[in-house]
Amino acid sequence: MAESLPPLTIADLEESLSNPHFSSYVYIGPDDSEGWAVAIDMQFNLPALRIFRVDAALEAQIRNKYQVPAGRVGVVFDWTTHVKKTLTTAQAEDFSVLLKAINATRE
Repeated sequence: MAESLPPLTIADLEESLSNPHFSSYVYIGPDDSEGWAVAIDMQFNLPALRIFRVDAALEAQIRNKYQVPAGRVGVVFDWTTHVKKTLTTAQAEDFSVLLKAINATRE
């Protein structure tokens, strides 16, 4: 299920990331962006993937907590709370690139 922060809190996100039955992908940006549309498509194609969108209101806190550099909008997690890869806007909007990034963290 695609979820957004807010209404989810950072604590809610952390709890979800801790679920060992799912890998996770976090997209930082508006809900009408191409990158978010690709993330939603990805969730329909990969089992056990949870996706989250971070709105501008919590962007700075998420970037700080997970050490996501400016210019990166995609955050790929493994089956834990560990960030494995961050993606640029162009990478997050490319289905094949995102698929490879997520699959690489699941090995």
